[in-house]
Amino acid sequence: MFRDSDELNNRGLFLVGARRFDEAVQAFNAAISIKTDNSETYNNRGVAFRASGRVFEAVRSFSTAVRLDPADHFARVNLGVALLDVGRLPDAEDTLCRSLVMEPGFGRALSGLGIARIRVHNPESGVVFFRRAANADPGSDEVHANLGGALNETRSYQEALRHTAHSLATSPDHFDAMNNRALSFFKTGSLTEGVVWAERAVALDVRRWEALNTRAVLHGEMRRFDEALTGYAAVSRINPSYAESYWNSSLINLLLGNYHDGWRNYQFRWKVNRAHEFGTWLGESRFYSQPQEAGSSIVFVYHEQGLGDTLQFCRYARKASSEGARVVMQVPGPLVRLLRGQSGMGEVIEAGERIPFFDLHCPMLSLPLAFGTTLETIPYAQGAYLQALAADERYWAERLERQFGERRLRVGLVWSGGFRPEQPDLWAVNERRNVPLGLFAAALDLPGIDFVSLQKGEPAESEFRGREGAYWKVGRVFNAAADLKDFADTAGLIANLDLVISVDTSTVHLAAAMGKPTWILNRYDTCWRWLLDREDSPWYASVRLYRQGADRDWNTVLKRVTADLIKTRDLN
Repeated sequence: MFRDSDELNNRGLFLVGARRFDEAVQAFNAAISIKTDNSETYNNRGVAFRASGRVFEAVRSFSTAVRLDPADHFARVNLGVALLDVGRLPDAEDTLCRSLVMEPGFGRALSGLGIARIRVHNPESGVVFFRRAANADPGSDEVHANLGGALNETRSYQEALRHTAHSLATSPDHFDAMNNRALSFFKTGSLTEGVVWAERAVALDVRRWEALNTRAVLHGEMRRFDEALTGYAAVSRINPSYAESYWNSSLINLLLGNYHDGWRNYQFRWKVNRAHEFGTWLGESRFYSQPQEAGSSIVFVYHEQGLGDTLQFCRYARKASSEGARVVMQVPGPLVRLLRGQSGMGEVIEAGERIPFFDLHCPMLSLPLAFGTTLETIPYAQGAYLQALAADERYWAERLERQFGERRLRVGLVWSGGFRPEQPDLWAVNERRNVPLGLFAAALDLPGIDFVSLQKGEPAESEFRGREGAYWKVGRVFNAAADLKDFADTAGLIANLDLVISVDTSTVHLAAAMGKPTWILNRYDTCWRWLLDREDSPWYASVRLYRQGADRDWNTVLKRVTADLIKTRDLN
């Protein structure tokens, strides 16, 4: 029977080392009951609480340790790290900074500040703190594992691999180093090697959802979709509050055409991004299910993602209007003039304008869930639901006649989705979906066709401007970009074309919504809306998909497009 506080404290430390955390807490509690003012025991109990996942109790225990001995920077650092665990980031940073004042080179405090910087989405600052921590404690497997994770966030994947290798050389069973290493391989495209490291991390601790999630992400990228969905389900069981697992599973289900599960979990996008003006996840509220007289409710429908998404899903505003709702639809400025000119869309307002009174509201990409959309019930999928404004269509008819003279096959072109400097998460996707202009032009520079560039967005627009003749040496080409001020302009021009050939951009949604034959050059890691292994689209009857193979080679795609374009020209 232990009667001495120090003996009980030492027993608790032994039990922590044996990973018997609940027994350790009991030993520390017994020690505290004998000696209530020993800060070291409170600190040790906090370690046991935190190791067993009882993070709020850990915060309280570490706080008491710091109150009893304000000079104990070990307890202060432990408190800072525990405050990170419970999401109190400002308090955590303040606590860790105070610790650094006491001990400027303390590696664990520096590492904790690195974690805090990552949590507030400032990975560059996080890397700085982790580097300082690595200099202060170069042998720390924990610091090198964390630095590897931070370098992943700044897209420095090769350096991240070096630091996780350093961590694993010191501690071969370091979970975070394994998981961060798997993520580095994922980001560099070495998927098989990434799965190997994710599997090792899962085998090390199957209760840790992070590696299960990493493995599921890798399986999804490898098109091992059943395994990916099983993995995300396991993540959700362990950590039901982790929104990304539901979100990622929704994207796979939508890609596979499993719209029932796909739309339901797609709602978790609000918890992932936290970017919507209403600030909360809207759940599964359905405006049409409430008792109402036809036309008695005003429904506010608002855009939430890109211009292409708005063009694709604005069809639901027309459907809602046709079922008796009075619709107010908010859209980005470039779409206002076009959509105001459509029948059946309701009242259209521009983002930033005063929002009129409404009874109910729904974000645009939640409308498929509200209407219970399946592959077979997509509204207006077989015909056009947008049309050019008459004045714009006449303007471009006259303009093209002056430009080209005799009427030949007219083909609109887009080869790049542009560059969004404010959205770094999309840079890699944009790079994969864009076709180099030289390659694109060389394949499509054919005689007997009048080409019209619909390309907007930098740097692609500037690259082509003034050099049209250098790229199109055989066929005739007209660069219309300077005269396309909004989507009503673009719609008027498309109405006078016979075909649009484009990478996956907002232009394809406009052309397809107008019922114009639209050929989409689609990257291998396709967006969910284009499904898998189909040349057609359930969303647009006029779309034809030209998909990359697993080699992700655009040359093969362009050869098929060129062959079909020659056939189309010869039949014209």
